[in-house]
Amino acid sequence: MWDEGLRAVKEVPERFQANHVRVSMPRYFFDWHDGPVTTRDRDGIVFPDLERAKVEAACGLADMVKDSAPVERRELGITVRGEDQTPLFTTSMVFDVKLLGRASN
Repeated sequence: MWDEGLRAVKEVPERFQANHVRVSMPRYFFDWHDGPVTTRDRDGIVFPDLERAKVEAACGLADMVKDSAPVERRELGITVRGEDQTPLFTTSMVFDVKLLGRASN
């Protein structure tokens, strides 16, 4: 489905530093919106930081747009939640096709 556009794997093992101190990366959840329909992410994806999650959300949305059927108006978006399920940010696009001149008749 749409999450195929995300460029990260669903499960990334916890990282270890050279001194064997355990370092964990945060998990982000990507909820997909297509008009009134929302697909809630139950698994999440691990990224090193919020900036990387923003990039992946933008790339995922671009893939979502590319794979969408053309319509006169369509609203697509992604809301990203953190590990505590709090929404962190949203990214969205609106298609709005308006016929001009003779095409509108």
